[in-house]
Amino acid sequence: MNRSIFILIALLTMSFTIGGCRNSNHVSQSVQRLMDTELNTDLEIDTTHGHYTVLRYVKPLSCTSCQLKMDIWKRYRDRTADRFGDKVNILFVVEAESPSEVKTLMRVHGFEAQTHVDTAGVFIRDNEDVEPLGRDVVMLLDSDKKVKFIGDPSKSYKADSVYNEIISGRL
Repeated sequence: MNRSIFILIALLTMSFTIGGCRNSNHVSQSVQRLMDTELNTDLEIDTTHGHYTVLRYVKPLSCTSCQLKMDIWKRYRDRTADRFGDKVNILFVVEAESPSEVKTLMRVHGFEAQTHVDTAGVFIRDNEDVEPLGRDVVMLLDSDKKVKFIGDPSKSYKADSVYNEIISGRL
């Protein structure tokens, strides 16, 4: 029970941060619907029991490399590997009209194999509750592809702490 209350409070806090004040009710409802729900995706996600996937959906407005900030994600990947070994995968879904720029950028930073370029908007169409959360959404998925937490652990110490607690089995 305490775990559920903690996660709900953390999610509501994150939803206000993600959506701002004007759409907070809509964002809050989307977060509640997403939690513990399996994402609809054909993406390869490790379904080995006990494994987790950090999934980042991004729809860049203009400067793809500026928005993706892959140097921060490289450091996050290294920290995660130090903490959990191969128990956690990182997967990027980038919605872009031109896949060549995204693929080049991801190859330079060593994330090419973990990146899916969505030129048709299929991911967001199949997971409509993700869209109200914005153009850059990070979710922790369990081995059943169920959303366990929403928040960017590369930018937020609180989100990173919750990710660690969930992956460690302490939450």
